[in-house]
Amino acid sequence: MTDDIAVVILSAIARQLGRFIQRLRQERGLTQARLAARANVTQGYIAHLETGTRQRLSLEVADRLARALDVALADFLKWKKR
Repeated sequence: MTDDIAVVILSAIARQLGRFIQRLRQERGLTQARLAARANVTQGYIAHLETGTRQRLSLEVADRLARALDVALADFLKWKKR
């Protein structure tokens, strides 16, 4: 049972992170495809991040996304406080 609870918590956090990425992307007038190109990932990867279905994000990809969204990595990693 604890494993199921952990998945729900991780899913909720992934959805919050996805909404944060989506908000930043939209504020900058970027499509998912344009953000993906700037961060050197696929558009599908961005879509999965934004919907919270992608629950892992490497530091390397986080750095590329932060740069593509024109935010400092430290600020990007503090997404939950925004």
